[in-house]
Amino acid sequence: MIADYSADPAQRHGIRNLVELVEQRATARGFLVADHADRFDEITGELAVRFGDGRLRHERVVLDGLEHAPEALARIFRGDSRGKILVRVAPHDATGSTG
Repeated sequence: MIADYSADPAQRHGIRNLVELVEQRATARGFLVADHADRFDEITGELAVRFGDGRLRHERVVLDGLEHAPEALARIFRGDSRGKILVRVAPHDATGSTG
């Protein structure tokens, strides 16, 4: 859906395999994060635990140099990544600080 946010409504992708949804008598229901804002602290705390112990993983793409920021944004809006896309603008050393 992220790739379709700024698309012309006539060009947006619809639900794929809608026939399957109906034949399986399934229900599709969306939600917005804002609908659950009252649970933000609870949910982020649980996610921190799950990422910390390795039960959840994410992909990370790192592009070096501010000149790659437009490419990073384009990849986000195309939906090219299933995780984080970062743009490193300063060198990283072993201590975790930037140079």
